[in-house]
Amino acid sequence: MSEVVVRDARAEDADFLAWVLIEASKSHLEVSLFETIMLERFSREELLPLAKQLVTAEPSEKLFSCWDGFLIAEVDGKAVAGITSFGQTSCSSLHNFLALSGYEPKVKSYKGFFKIQMDWLVSHGWGEAEFAQQAKRRKGITSAFVNHDDEAWVVEWVACLPEHRGNGYMNKLLLAILERGRQKGYKTVLQLTFFTSCSMYLHDVMCFRLW
Repeated sequence: MSEVVVRDARAEDADFLAWVLIEASKSHLEVSLFETIMLERFSREELLPLAKQLVTAEPSEKLFSCWDGFLIAEVDGKAVAGITSFGQTSCSSLHNFLALSGYEPKVKSYKGFFKIQMDWLVSHGWGEAEFAQQAKRRKGITSAFVNHDDEAWVVEWVACLPEHRGNGYMNKLLLAILERGRQKGYKTVLQLTFFTSCSMYLHDVMCFRLW
């Protein structure tokens, strides 16, 4: 079996993590949450620069999408062309294929996350009419987010390149992120919106409950 190495993400992993944000936001659907919130005005390829901004925010800004909260899995030191499905070739030197993040809601927030999105949309010509439409769509989505004072360790942004799914690699990464939460003293773990089908592993194998 291929050797899998789990490590902390670094700022230079931004291209891969941008793909993770878009892919994870699809959940089990064909269309990503980013595309839905943006009123289907932008393709996934066009949204990747926005996702990269969300990943590369300064850690001091405490965004829940920042690179400093991610763990990444690598396999055999070989490149995996996962980003090419989005038309990107800048990640050809990476050998990442699987990532997720864990964060503390009382430490990291959504505030800066939405501000970056709004600024990006303004730079792309959005005005009051578009933001009014977006607000209606975003209302139901944000109601599922955790409160800033929730005493729980949140597992979020889970995505794996399709060709590496079904090999048991997720087990190693999930156990690592759960252990990190334990070390911080958390006894409750939440998995939230931005999950691909990998979330079924938590339900079926690791005995997580649906709320």
